[in-house]
Amino acid sequence: MQYASRVAGKDYSLPPGRWWPAFVQTAIWVFRPVPFLRAQRAKYGDTFSVKLLNAGTLVMTADPAEIRKVFTGPADNLHAGKANVVLAPVVGENSVLTLDGAPHMHQRKLLLPPFHGERMRRYLETMEALTEEAIDRWPRDRSFRMREEAQAVTMDIILRVVFGITDPDRRRLFRDRMNAIEPQRWFKRFALLGLAQRFKIVDDVVFGDFNRAMDAFDALMYEEIANRRAVPDAERGDDILSLLLQARDEDGDPMTDHELRDELVTLVVAGHETTTTAVAWTFELMLRKPEVWRHVVDEARSEDGGFDYVDAVIKESLRLRPPIPAVARVIMDSWEVGGYTLPRGAVVAPQIYLSHYRPETWGDPEEFRPERFIGEQPEGSVFLPFGGGIRRCIGASFALYEMRAVIQTIARNVDVRLVRDVPERIARRAIIFAPGKDVPVTIVDDPMDKPAAAGQAREPVAAAN
Repeated sequence: MQYASRVAGKDYSLPPGRWWPAFVQTAIWVFRPVPFLRAQRAKYGDTFSVKLLNAGTLVMTADPAEIRKVFTGPADNLHAGKANVVLAPVVGENSVLTLDGAPHMHQRKLLLPPFHGERMRRYLETMEALTEEAIDRWPRDRSFRMREEAQAVTMDIILRVVFGITDPDRRRLFRDRMNAIEPQRWFKRFALLGLAQRFKIVDDVVFGDFNRAMDAFDALMYEEIANRRAVPDAERGDDILSLLLQARDEDGDPMTDHELRDELVTLVVAGHETTTTAVAWTFELMLRKPEVWRHVVDEARSEDGGFDYVDAVIKESLRLRPPIPAVARVIMDSWEVGGYTLPRGAVVAPQIYLSHYRPETWGDPEEFRPERFIGEQPEGSVFLPFGGGIRRCIGASFALYEMRAVIQTIARNVDVRLVRDVPERIARRAIIFAPGKDVPVTIVDDPMDKPAAAGQAREPVAAAN
C-alpha cells in the first residue's frame, strides 16, 4: 500500500507499506521486530513506510545512497534530537541526544576531546584490571550469563574511567542509583509521558517511583560534581568527568552543573547497555566458531600485543547483531527518499539492522566472517552500528576500545564455552536488540595453557555446545 497525503496545499507520497492499523504494526514491531523488518524488506525493498503509535509514520531505509543523504543532509531540516525525545526524562534537556542545531554542536564540541584515541590508550590498564577482578569472581563449577557479567564489568569501567570514582562504597552507591534509573526498566512507561505532562495524577501513579529514583540519583550526581569542582585542576585525575570540568567553549565558559549532569548520564545511557549487549553478542557468535575463538585467544596471549583480529571480530559482531536497529530524524520541512517526498513531521529512519544484512553489500550477510573487516573499513552508509554524520555516537571509539580490552582480557585468562546448543534469538529490551537468554557460558579447563609436546600441534578449542 502506498501512502499519500496533502499538507499545506502540497502533495506528498510516501513509500509503500502495510495497510495494517498503527497499533497492529506497533505490536509486531515491539514483539517480533526482526521478522517484521525482514518481511518488509522482502515485500517492498530497501525503503518502506511503517505506522507506529506515538511515533507516527516512519520511513525506514537500508539504501546506502539514501542513508548517505540523511547523514550528510542539513541538520536544520533533519532533527535527531526530536526523534530521541523519549529519552529526555533520563538524559535531560542538555544532552547531545536530545538537542538539535547549534546547541547540539556546542555540546558536542565540548564532549569530543576526552574521547580521542590516545586518551583511550591511557584507560587500557584500568579496563583490564577491572575485567580481571570480575573474572576472579566468576564461578568455576556452574554456568553464568555472559551478558550479566559484562554488564557488571562495563558499569565498573564507567564508574572508574568516566566518573573517576575509586572508593568502593561510593561506587556501590552510584551503581545502585544508576541501575534504578536504567531506561530499559522504565521504557514502556515513557509512552505515557505526554499524558503525565498534562495530568498530575498520571505522573504520580505512572512515574512516581521513577521520579523518586531520578531525584536520588541527581542529588548524588550534583554532590559529586560539587566535590570535584572544589579540587584544583592540577590535582584532578584524567577521568572523563575531570576533563569535562576543565572544558571551555569559544567564550571561555565552562559547562554548567546541569550540562555536566546531563552529558554524564548520556554517556551511561548511550554506552552502558549497548556495550554490554555487544560484548555478549560477540561471545555468542565467536564461541560458535571454534577457529575464531582460538584465533582471538592466540592473539590475546601473544607477546606482540596485536589486536587486528579481535577488532575484526568485534566489528563483524556489530554487523550481525547491532544493539540499536535504527536511528531516526524528524523532518522539519520536507525530504525526498527514493523518489518520494516526505512531509514535515514525518520521520526518516536509516535501518542499521537491514543495512548490515543487505546481500548487495555483503554478499553472504548471514555468515559470521570476521575476515571481511581485516584491513577494510566499509563506508559509513553501509556499516553504521554507531549511526553516522554529525550525530555519530561520540563514544564510538571508547566503546570499541572497551570491548577489545574486555574480550582480550577474558581470552588471556580463561577458556569459556557456550552452554546452549541453540543459537540465541534476538530479543527486544526497550530499544536494544539483545540475546534472549543472555548467553550462558561456563569456564572449562584451558588446554591452551598446557604446552604441546615437541612437534605436536595443539588441539583446537572444542566446539561450543
